[in-house]
Amino acid sequence: MSGYGVIVKEKSKGKYRKNDGSTLITVLVGVSFMVVLASIILSVSFSNLKMKQLEYRNKRNFYEDEQVLDDVYNGLGRDISEYLAKAYNDTLAMVTMADGTSQYGSQTAAYQQFVNLFGGRLESKFGADGEHRDETLAILQSYLTVAATGQNADGSTAKQAEVLDYIQTKVENDAAGSMARYTFEGVTVRYREVTSNATTGFEATVTTDIVVEVPYISFFQDYSRVLDYVLIGNQGIYFKNADARIEGNVYAGTDSKDKNAAYQGYHYSEGKVYDGMNLYQSKITFANTNYLITKGDLNLCESDLTISSPGGKKAVTNLWAENIRTVENNHPGVPVTGKEAPANTSTLSADANFYLADDLELNARGSSASLRGNYYGYNNNKIVSGTNSAYETTGKNETRNQYKGEAEGNGAAHASSSSIILNANDTTLDLTGLDSLIVTGLAYVDIKNPEASYAATEGTGDKLDEYQTGESLALRYNQLLYLAPQEILYETNPVEGQTKNAGAADYINVKEACPPVGDEKSKLTEWFGSGELNPADPVTAVEYKVNGKNYVYFYLNFQSESNKAKYVEEVMKAAEPAETSAEYTKEKQKWELKQSVLKRAEKARIESNIQIDGSGCKIYTKGAVTSTTDGSAIDNTAAKPEVYTESLNMAKHFVYFTKRLDPAEAHGMVDDALDLDSLNSDISAKGLSEAELPAGYFVKFDNIVNDKDNMVKGYQVIVRTINGSAPTVINQDVKGIIICKGDVIINGSIEGLVIAGGKITVSTSGTIKANRGIVQTILEAEQKELSGIKEDKVDRDFLAGYASYYFRQALVNDTLVSETNHKYNDTSQRITSTEYTDFMYYENWQKGERH
Repeated sequence: MSGYGVIVKEKSKGKYRKNDGSTLITVLVGVSFMVVLASIILSVSFSNLKMKQLEYRNKRNFYEDEQVLDDVYNGLGRDISEYLAKAYNDTLAMVTMADGTSQYGSQTAAYQQFVNLFGGRLESKFGADGEHRDETLAILQSYLTVAATGQNADGSTAKQAEVLDYIQTKVENDAAGSMARYTFEGVTVRYREVTSNATTGFEATVTTDIVVEVPYISFFQDYSRVLDYVLIGNQGIYFKNADARIEGNVYAGTDSKDKNAAYQGYHYSEGKVYDGMNLYQSKITFANTNYLITKGDLNLCESDLTISSPGGKKAVTNLWAENIRTVENNHPGVPVTGKEAPANTSTLSADANFYLADDLELNARGSSASLRGNYYGYNNNKIVSGTNSAYETTGKNETRNQYKGEAEGNGAAHASSSSIILNANDTTLDLTGLDSLIVTGLAYVDIKNPEASYAATEGTGDKLDEYQTGESLALRYNQLLYLAPQEILYETNPVEGQTKNAGAADYINVKEACPPVGDEKSKLTEWFGSGELNPADPVTAVEYKVNGKNYVYFYLNFQSESNKAKYVEEVMKAAEPAETSAEYTKEKQKWELKQSVLKRAEKARIESNIQIDGSGCKIYTKGAVTSTTDGSAIDNTAAKPEVYTESLNMAKHFVYFTKRLDPAEAHGMVDDALDLDSLNSDISAKGLSEAELPAGYFVKFDNIVNDKDNMVKGYQVIVRTINGSAPTVINQDVKGIIICKGDVIINGSIEGLVIAGGKITVSTSGTIKANRGIVQTILEAEQKELSGIKEDKVDRDFLAGYASYYFRQALVNDTLVSETNHKYNDTSQRITSTEYTDFMYYENWQKGERH
């Protein structure tokens, strides 16, 4: 056999298996996974729900927290607004004081005072740099309107709203060292929700700075000045048959084409009454008027004018004019002059500070004036040339040139020499209520006509002659004092039938009439006034022609103005002498001359009276005061240098008023630094002509091309162009702004502002009242509306409906602009609103507390 083996096969021992169990396990695993997943989803959803609930509660708390912050903001705003209003009113009271003076005479000084008062109240109330922390925190807490505490469900008390803290109150100054911002730094407020458990409530906290930006308040700003006026008539204001009450500032300009004030059917018999402000058969009362200004004269014809001040207070009205006159009316068919002419009674009763470039004249018979306050007649023949001249700079240079031509180059000196004159009979001037009486010029007589009034310059012939008296306050009949008395002449005075230059046979030789002093005693040397006369030429011969006859009068020729004043005072102080007097002869001459003048005045029925109380009045007059309450002359009590400095500066101030209504408050009357060059440069830079001023400084009349009517906040805006030669007539009552390119006649009551490029005629029996609030409301509302209009939507016709379009201060390149982008460190760009929402705001706002 071979070597092969045998293979043996074994039986399997494996276990038998079924697949039903495996499937069950898979199902159980899947179910378990789903349960876990559902659990996760439910858990997440629950968490999301809780988060949403938390978020909702946090948001609610946050909004509640915002309300808490708003409470603090609004509470501060209310208090701070009161402090601002108080500071403003206190400052304004010192800018325009009851007695007409100003403690703070410039915008810079007034604003500085306002900031000091406003800032001082803030620091006193809330402290600065960490002061008064507890007190300030308590004040902030007191502003909250949300309940300060709440009751938890478990009975515990929890604070619901509170001001947690603040870092400090911080003051920031501008470049001038004045407060610019006052900041409540790091004010933190918190609102907490009251819950069932005092420790599980939700809360929100906000921290921010609350900034108070000191607003820039204008007391003298160009734009602001106009808002206190009610009437601005560039070519004059006329009250015709009116019975009106005027409240607010008033300006009346002049029209060089209308120097004689002939207007709408009436004219004056006085030959040289210029335009300006004229009252014709009217009864006018000015009240609450700070500035009453006329570039020309204030003329009263058969009218009554009252300027009142608040009861018990001193004069508050500042009246600036060239002259104040009562004048005669030329009634058609009725004699104008002579004793048969009817009297033209006018009365002036005024509490005011009077600043007159020329004269106060009572030219209408039976007229009277009672002045209380302060009187300054500041022209003294020394301030009438160059840029300092009231005449040269107020449009009267044409008139002065006319005078010069008529006088063969010798200008009418009376036109630049202030005085007070009673020309008409039965006139009375009561100055007993004055605190100051300053008259730096002298009265003049027209020696072309011995019957003419003082200061009249309409002579006959080819040469204008005028005679300077020795009086600053003069009565018409006192011109007789200056005629040479009979005792020093070999001829009568006047000499009838002679001419001054008729030839050798008829010529009256003054030297022979008054022989020079020699060995033989002359009449002249025996006369009491000889020492005051010019020894080389003691009298001047003047020729008149009256009713076809020639007369030659002899006037005294004095060495100087002071000699003339001394002579007048000696006569007016004269009393009947005793025969035992050492100077009996000369004292008798004075007394007899005085009685002669008074008797001639009585015979001519030209009696008048000036009453002055020299006991409590500061007085300076260049010449004599010839009639007073007790019949004696008044001595000066003011220093001459001070008065003359004031005179120069008053003339400059008058220029500022007539060019841009600027009182130049930065410069007092004794401050010689007021510069007219800067004023003229400003006017020139704006391209304005003399005729456009002062209204043209504020209103751009060229923008008026069509009539427009608009309503703003319930107030009217009326714009009128020139209607040919006919004036615009306003028959209805108006509350708002009227701007007229030409003349305007007012027959209704006005509350607001009227500006005319021409004349304003008032014929109403009502009230014309300035209302700064109305005017400012209109302009501010317009500015706010226009600031939201896109520039490409604005054209000329669209803008013409807005009053702002005519005010230069609201225009830039003929485009209206609103005040935006103000910077606190530049006061000229600072916000001007007095709404606390405009000058209070948040800075550095954040959630949570500041760390």
